[in-house]
Amino acid sequence: MAVASPSHAATGRTTMSNHRSRRHVLAAMAASTAAVHGLAIPGIALAQDSKRLRIAVGFGLPSLPVRIAQQNGYFAEQARKLGLSDFKVDIVQLSGQNPIIDSLLSGQIDMCISGQAGMLIAWDRTRGTSREICGFSGISNNRCMLMTVDPRIRSLADFGPNDKIAMPSTANTQAFILKMACEKQFGDSTRLDKSMISLPHPDALNGLLRGGIVAAHFASPPYVQIIAKDPRARTILTSGDVFGGLSSFVIVAGTRSFAEANPDIVKVFLAALQDAITFIENNPAQSTEIYLQIEPTTILSKAEFQRIIEDPQEGYSLNTNGIMTYAGFMKKTGFLRNELKSIDDFMIPAVHALRNT
Repeated sequence: MAVASPSHAATGRTTMSNHRSRRHVLAAMAASTAAVHGLAIPGIALAQDSKRLRIAVGFGLPSLPVRIAQQNGYFAEQARKLGLSDFKVDIVQLSGQNPIIDSLLSGQIDMCISGQAGMLIAWDRTRGTSREICGFSGISNNRCMLMTVDPRIRSLADFGPNDKIAMPSTANTQAFILKMACEKQFGDSTRLDKSMISLPHPDALNGLLRGGIVAAHFASPPYVQIIAKDPRARTILTSGDVFGGLSSFVIVAGTRSFAEANPDIVKVFLAALQDAITFIENNPAQSTEIYLQIEPTTILSKAEFQRIIEDPQEGYSLNTNGIMTYAGFMKKTGFLRNELKSIDDFMIPAVHALRNT
């Protein structure tokens, strides 16, 4: 939908809104990256002969390949191929990007599974330092969907000043997808900034379906599927609408110093992830059982979880999709200070034949 050129006054308001939005998001990351500038932090890189890898994952389906690789012994199998006997992987479950970045910078973990928008901001703030954060590979292409049960709302244009849009963080993947959609439709990426509120997925779900607290929930699986079961449910926007296809929901990231000091460990990890992705594709029922053993839940049935895993639009891949699109938008709107001129400036040199965009 085209919009008329704004007046000078409107332009001023938009600029001020952009500045407030940037300050809010960047302030949320500041504590995590402050350690780069002068604080003494233990070294991040493991020794080359280390036999232990520590990785942080979030909750839910996006990290399933890591769990499968651990459960099925793929890490140990790939380590033996490279002569790394007694190799162990410690999986730490963390919620939220800031704790993950803190853990990376302090050396408590070596790799993480996290959203690419947050990792791009971390890369921007640590670029050129010994703690520079970068991407290692893709992992999950799970879709995000902006969903509502409010009959008034059928498009982004229908959100009023009192309508709240819930998402896990106003500085995460969903927030930037919404900003990109607003820029595309209205010419103003900040149009719905004041509507965005941070709520954990379970609280957002209850607020949407039961409490009427929020007008919409920008959800990811399995919450997308839970909302879709409600006969009132309507999808307003998907990540595919913005990217024109698949985009990486989360990626594998870590510090460049760790990757350079431990190339064999990175190779082991990514090879094991690929084994796990192949297993998931060929054995969705067993993969569902493993997931529900690790994260027991009754929010959906086993059959419903299996359908999510079988959905080709909810797949897993070591390739990354959409990073350059995110980075271009984030530089244009002031969330990145440095331009990402090439995908290779953010992603480590591929140890497999990966396709990154």
